[in-house]
Amino acid sequence: MSEGFDDPSFDSVEYINGRFPNEESLESLDRCIESLHVEIRHVDAEILDAVRRQSQSGRDAREALHAAHVTIHEAMEQIVAMKQMSAESQGMVEEVCKDIRQLDTAKKNLSVAIAALRRLAMLVDAVDQLQVAAEQRDFRNAGNLMGAVKQLYGYFESYTNIAKIAELRGRIYALEKSLRTASLREFELLGEDVPPPQVLESLKACCVVTGAIGNSARDELIDIICRREMSMYTQIFGTVGETAKLERTVNRFKWFIRRLDGRRAIWGIFPEEWRVTQLLAVTFCSITKSELAEILGGMEGRIDVEGLLKAVEATHVFEEEMARRFDTLDEYQEEEEEDDQEGNSFLTSEENERIKRHSKTSTDAIRKKYASHVTNQERKRALMEDAAAAAVKHAVFKNSISPVFQPYMYAYIDDITETLSKRLESFVGSETWMQMSDDQPIFRSSDSITSMVREELKHCSAKLSRGETLVELGKTFRKMYQSYADMLMAKLPKTANGATAAVAVVGNTSWHITLTEESIRLICLMISTCDHCILMIQQLENALVKRLDPEFKDSVDFSEAEDAFNNVITQSLSVMLLGIETQMDVTLATLMRKNWQAFDMTGDQSDFAQTACSVLRNLGPQIWPPRLSQLYFNFFCDKLIRSFAPRLFDAVFKCGPISQAGGQQLRLDLEALRSAFITLAKEGSVTQAAHQDIEDYMEGVTGKSKQSSHKAKSWVEGFVMDVTTALGTTEAVLKVVVSPIDTVVDTFVEIMPGASQVDLQHILELMGVRKSDMVNVLEDFAKKTSSRQDQSSQPVIKPLPAPTFGQQTPTSSPFSLPPGAAAKASAAAQDMASHISRIRSTANARFSAVAASDSMRETMGRTLGAMKSLRFNSTPNQKE
Repeated sequence: MSEGFDDPSFDSVEYINGRFPNEESLESLDRCIESLHVEIRHVDAEILDAVRRQSQSGRDAREALHAAHVTIHEAMEQIVAMKQMSAESQGMVEEVCKDIRQLDTAKKNLSVAIAALRRLAMLVDAVDQLQVAAEQRDFRNAGNLMGAVKQLYGYFESYTNIAKIAELRGRIYALEKSLRTASLREFELLGEDVPPPQVLESLKACCVVTGAIGNSARDELIDIICRREMSMYTQIFGTVGETAKLERTVNRFKWFIRRLDGRRAIWGIFPEEWRVTQLLAVTFCSITKSELAEILGGMEGRIDVEGLLKAVEATHVFEEEMARRFDTLDEYQEEEEEDDQEGNSFLTSEENERIKRHSKTSTDAIRKKYASHVTNQERKRALMEDAAAAAVKHAVFKNSISPVFQPYMYAYIDDITETLSKRLESFVGSETWMQMSDDQPIFRSSDSITSMVREELKHCSAKLSRGETLVELGKTFRKMYQSYADMLMAKLPKTANGATAAVAVVGNTSWHITLTEESIRLICLMISTCDHCILMIQQLENALVKRLDPEFKDSVDFSEAEDAFNNVITQSLSVMLLGIETQMDVTLATLMRKNWQAFDMTGDQSDFAQTACSVLRNLGPQIWPPRLSQLYFNFFCDKLIRSFAPRLFDAVFKCGPISQAGGQQLRLDLEALRSAFITLAKEGSVTQAAHQDIEDYMEGVTGKSKQSSHKAKSWVEGFVMDVTTALGTTEAVLKVVVSPIDTVVDTFVEIMPGASQVDLQHILELMGVRKSDMVNVLEDFAKKTSSRQDQSSQPVIKPLPAPTFGQQTPTSSPFSLPPGAAAKASAAAQDMASHISRIRSTANARFSAVAASDSMRETMGRTLGAMKSLRFNSTPNQKE
């Protein structure tokens, strides 16, 4: 029984108290003790039994270990016996293998000896047969036998110290020399006439013999043929005489091509892999190039351009023809790779077995065994190893002769330059200065120039050169286009000083340009023509780059020609702008002559406004797209408002004094002018959209007109903002002018919070205020502004800058404004006050307007774009 005596945490006291909790339980004490004694005896018996079993297992283990030792000793004895037996067997095997190797070596040596004797017998017989064929001049059989002899002799090449082999070698060399001399002598029968078929067959057999002898014999034969043909060529066409003229260069090529085509039967006797005609063509090109160089060298300073061009064109045609016939380098390389693969099977073990099986030594047997080895592939493979093959491999007929003309092509460039110049003068001289067609608003001369350039470019690139000559021709085209741009510039109307660029200033007429409706039409056509020429120049540049050889592609640059036409466009817009400003200057003169102080009531429009609006209304149909492209129309409108607005500002200050009614009339006139400018822009955009719809319908394009309409709408919105900005300065001054005398200070301070007392004094003078009243107004202004910290002592009103047309303008404005509405108001008011203070010095005011930059348009557009009125509520002296 288990009472937990083996538990490490066993507590005897707790155990006894648990078994005998009270006195009554002590009655079972004896029984408990007896049961414990029984248990102890049982455990002792088990321990004794375990000890006995353990002793018995130790004896068993010792006995098993002894038996294992005995078994291992017996196994070792058996292994030693097996090793001895293996060594004895190995000795027996080595003895047997030694005998077998001796037998194999004997068999191999015997086989080699038998094969060598058979080959020697065959070689002797073949040499005898070859000698007979040579004596009988049987070249075809001799060729086949020569190939067989060479193949057989190659086996004995390393045995030349043997007398018999040395004797055979001497006989073979003698036969080679004899056959070589005889075959070359046979070719002396070739003359100008094609020989009969029997002779051709004999010569063909001689080629077989020559090819079998080796590459040196073949090269000698080809060299003889080439020298014979070229000697006749040099006799007919030399470097002096009638046949040496450049214009007769084509006769050289015709003669050679006739020679190739007319003697096909003769060229057919040569194996194709010899490429005799190609080598003949290479020789012809080399000789022709040398002779042409000598001819051209003797003509220095008196080159006939017509003859030179004929020679160049004929040379290019000939080179293309030769390239078409013979330039097969890729195919030749593929054949070489195939030959290398096929050549590795020559004289394999199968061939050796065939030699062993067939011991016949007759001529028929020799032909049968070796005819398969003398193939075209093997001949071509041999061809690749000598100088003639290298010449064929690297023969490229393109530019093989034509580079000889390059040093003398300056004559062609000079001639074409003179020709193009005369034709250009002819085109311009016969120009009607009318639109070419309804769908092409350009001058006819520009289209004629494009056709002329395209024709010359095609002629030069196709028949003359795609290298340095074509580059020089491109430079000639560039100069011609620049000359055309100068001719167009000369057609522009000029000012009284003969200029196309000037500054429109009130009170000065030296910049005036009188334009008629015909003049405006001419200027619009001139702008479209220049735009078309720029597009043609870009296409010409791309065409040149595509046609030029790779090393000359970076030499093309037509930027100067494009700049010339861009300058004509700029000057044309400048002239048209000055012409319109000349008409508007009449309206400003009317404005300044009018007595605005005598106005006691307002009307619809004054004479000044009616005349100015009439000028703008009449201008619209003459310049609306497509007469001017949308781009140039937008540019012109922007320049016009930016030119007119400062001059209007100056003119208003020369109209003083102005009554309140006169000021109100001027504000109405100003609004009429604003509407006229906006109408001019809007109608132009509508016309462009309608024209784009028609073009899209004719071309079957959809969506393009919507994009164009969206761009035009965006521009019109920006232009409306620009007009409001440009005329807003004058409008602000007029607002102060029309205010009552008792509120003029409040209006002035509200509109121009940063202006000075001097600015207010100038406005009061424009209003015609008496000096006594002016003192009270200025004192009132001083009281109301005494507590302001931003009050400036310097005048801050400035006019809007007027651009300088056709000239370089400054890159930055005299001031720049942040996008905040407060800063917009302050800066505009300060500019206005500054100009009033300086109005006494008109010269300074004019040159200040000239100094302004084109960036004012963007600056003022951003500044006053968010304003819905001309009320300014800025924080004084806000930092720019």
